[in-house]
Amino acid sequence: MTKHTPRPWWIDDNGFIVSGSGDTYLTIADPHASNDIDPCEIEANARLMVASPDMLEKLKHCHAMMQASGMERDLKLSIGKLLHQIGGRQ
Repeated sequence: MTKHTPRPWWIDDNGFIVSGSGDTYLTIADPHASNDIDPCEIEANARLMVASPDMLEKLKHCHAMMQASGMERDLKLSIGKLLHQIGGRQ
C-alpha cells in the first residue's frame, strides 16, 4: 500500500490541505471539491484529515505498547486491523 504524504499537514488560507516545507508545498486535498456538503462538515473533515498523520503515529505507538505489555489478544488484533486498513502497518 502507498505511504501517505509526510507531515506536517495544515489547512492553508484557501481551505486546502497542504504539506511541505520551505518554498515547496503540495496540495493534498481540496475539501471543497463537492458543493453538496455543508460548510461545517467540510471544515470538520479538513481538521480530521490534517490530524490523521499524528493519529496514525499515536495508533502505532499504542499498538506497540499493547504488544509489549501482553494486553488481551482481541484488543491487539483490533488495533492491528485498523492499522492495516489505513495502510499504517509496516
